[in-house]
Amino acid sequence: MFQAWVGRPAPPFVERCLASTAAWARARGFDYRRLGEEFLDVLPGWYRERLGSHIVQQTNLARLRYAREVLAAGADRAVWVDADVLVFDPGALAFEVPDGFALCREAWMQPGRTGLSCIYGANQAVVVADRGNPLLDYLVWAHETLVRDRPQNIRPFGTATALLAAIHDATPLPLVTNIAMATPTMLREIASGDAGPVTREYVRRHGYATQAVNLTLSMLGTSFGGTVASEADCDAAVEVLLATRGAPLDLARAYAPPGPAPG
Repeated sequence: MFQAWVGRPAPPFVERCLASTAAWARARGFDYRRLGEEFLDVLPGWYRERLGSHIVQQTNLARLRYAREVLAAGADRAVWVDADVLVFDPGALAFEVPDGFALCREAWMQPGRTGLSCIYGANQAVVVADRGNPLLDYLVWAHETLVRDRPQNIRPFGTATALLAAIHDATPLPLVTNIAMATPTMLREIASGDAGPVTREYVRRHGYATQAVNLTLSMLGTSFGGTVASEADCDAAVEVLLATRGAPLDLARAYAPPGPAPG
């Protein structure tokens, strides 16, 4: 099991996310590694040169190549979890991977003129790979070929969700379903102490029990649907989720009718 943080010092809420995953891994008896700048040493020089300052894009391939190295060194399974994933129910979290490989199911709430919609896809917030599974080599090839042969497609999320969405549309990828995805609106609702209407709708649309949540660091400080989440919002959301073991994201509560109005 490995994670990485590259670049500036991690914000406090990210440190808490990393600590939650490390504690979960060690409780399960996994070998746990937290990597820094050396994580990017697994990348070919030409790949790093092409991507320049796009550190997130570089880590999209680095996690796959590092997993391959771990497996080649003798591990039976390699597991990657993004640094901004908070494990709030460690006793229940497990990755069932019958195909010997899995990425993470993505359900993303999208505001629009006619209300909320949910976009489904795949992301690399979690990568689970067993030794000998061919999908890992294929995805390494896909990332490298995209950057080498179609540089015009390198854009925000171009080597992550955009690439994986195209593959997933053509032939469904095996996915774990127990990681939630928090939009800025959801983070602010959870930070306020409970599940607001967008969070409840997300949980219903996702439709699976979750024991961890991706706090979507890439959206921090960015307006999405007119909402901006700050580090303070993330700090508060982490407090609520850890204190309640993820109650705002509980599947049963999302389907329960709202309680009576106070007063």
